[in-house]
Amino acid sequence: MKRLFWPTLAILGVLWTWFGLLGGFPAIAQPHLCTDEVFPPLAAGYAALRAGETDKARAEFEKVLTIDGFNPYALNNLAVLAERQGKLKEAMAYLLTAETYAAAYCHRLEEICEGGGLCLAVLPSADKSSNSSIVAIIHSNIELLRNKISKSGNPGP
Repeated sequence: MKRLFWPTLAILGVLWTWFGLLGGFPAIAQPHLCTDEVFPPLAAGYAALRAGETDKARAEFEKVLTIDGFNPYALNNLAVLAERQGKLKEAMAYLLTAETYAAAYCHRLEEICEGGGLCLAVLPSADKSSNSSIVAIIHSNIELLRNKISKSGNPGP
């Protein structure tokens, strides 16, 4: 048994170093922090949300999530759409996911609107700020949603 320990450890060390140097480690659950590609679908989704075009808005925000699965702006706005449809449990799931990396997204908010329900929808700007402005919106939306769920006693489908 002792004979296999050190050679195995050495091989694992070499592999670890090799994969690390080649950038071979997969990006497990890492946000992409608002690459330029996310702004057009975010803006289109926000405009559709404001116009009451729910299906189009959802499709645009889901496009954002294919680029950056942790984008808190898209997740927040999907929560607004779900809350509007009475899907409170789904809305809460979006918000809790959005909360995970929200502090890392430091873009100014270009516009904030009431989504027709309790939650606030947001449109981020490409301009960065020194801290995250989406965190406070997400926390506020979570609290509003918790209150609505506790009063209704029904988190929806």
